[in-house]
Amino acid sequence: LSRFQHNTSDRIPAERHNAKAAEVAKADVIKHLGILDAALGKSTWLVGDSFTLVDLHLSSWVAYLGMVGFDSKSFANITPWLAKCTERRGFALSMQP
Repeated sequence: LSRFQHNTSDRIPAERHNAKAAEVAKADVIKHLGILDAALGKSTWLVGDSFTLVDLHLSSWVAYLGMVGFDSKSFANITPWLAKCTERRGFALSMQP
């Protein structure tokens, strides 16, 4: 994700952007979302039968992806998992500005 942002963000001078590197980085993020989606197709949570720190960590990353323009809605298993994660009180508290 950082490679994508470095090559697309308006916070980085445009002369330092590299469109090809941004596309490769974007493809890598999509690939990793696919891996996450496949794992969630086998289980409700990522480790075991209950919400863990792994779910918290990765759900915050996926939520951040949405903030920077990535759409995870095309991944059928991520969408309901992310909803369950973000509905948790602790998640909501941790994501407040």
